[in-house]
Amino acid sequence: MNAVIMAGGFGKRLAPLTDLAPKPMLTVANTPIIDYTVSHLTDFGIREFIFTLGFMPEILIEWAIGYQNTVCRFMIEHEPLGTLGGIKAAEDFLDETFLVLSGDAVENINLDAMLHKHFSSGAQITMAVTEVSDTQSFGVPELDAWGFATGYTEKPPKGAAKSSYANCGAYVVDKSVLQRVPKDIKTDFSLDLFPVLVQERKLAAYIHDGYWRDLGTPQSYFEANFELMKGGFFPPAPSRRRDRCASFLAGKPHGSLVSVSAVIEGGARRSVVGADAIIRRGAEIDACVVLEGAQVCGSHRNSIIGKDFELEIKLSEFLPPPYEFANFQKNFSKNL
Repeated sequence: MNAVIMAGGFGKRLAPLTDLAPKPMLTVANTPIIDYTVSHLTDFGIREFIFTLGFMPEILIEWAIGYQNTVCRFMIEHEPLGTLGGIKAAEDFLDETFLVLSGDAVENINLDAMLHKHFSSGAQITMAVTEVSDTQSFGVPELDAWGFATGYTEKPPKGAAKSSYANCGAYVVDKSVLQRVPKDIKTDFSLDLFPVLVQERKLAAYIHDGYWRDLGTPQSYFEANFELMKGGFFPPAPSRRRDRCASFLAGKPHGSLVSVSAVIEGGARRSVVGADAIIRRGAEIDACVVLEGAQVCGSHRNSIIGKDFELEIKLSEFLPPPYEFANFQKNFSKNL
């Protein structure tokens, strides 16, 4: 079995973070987002990946060719082909059943359980879904008692959603479904294929009740950095580029995650400090994410700090604590 990793989006809502790098190559807890996805798949046993790329593809390719003992193929879209069109372009390289994961989200979906759900249901596509408090930014499926989608709405207005489930952007796909998809035309799962599969009762859902972070906004990106300070959910995929991720979690009193190539001359408390960043003498940061190469002077709190910008984050809750992996219990009863 192989996997498609969708990594071609522009990440406009994350600007200016994405002005100089594609969203999957932004670092969360000093590790590129794409690494969390690849580490999940390699832990599951998959070693063959097709990356669908669009915006600044060379940066991701340079990182991905460092993965060891893998086969990586890159489908570059010179014109956007949509979430489904990019996969259609890779059709010749895909196995009869393949996985699709997002390269710009972090999750710990149980792929074994999801595959079991897919094969036992007879669906052509099984999507991972999870309950959210606000569905406005996501695709929202309506499910029957057997876990099949009976409707699907993309980004419904506030109060209009008929379900509290959000599409996680992770799929098990039967290759045969691509026969329905035209070549070299922009097409999307949610707009062009899901409505047809809903009518045929061929779109199933796997209910995921673990961790899932869509990193589409500065707020979500900021919070994920603190949740993942103690590392991801899976052993890091072997990579010749691993040195860039080397960091240490400083103990009390400041409790920061600091890249080994960063320089701390001032004070850093409860923060993530990226590669080659410098906290100048006299500077003080508290609850900040300092990106690669940034130089920090003065006092800063609750901010994302880049080389030439600062985004202040207004927290609606207390700063998320580092994620304690043992606290999550895998519960699959909803999918039986």
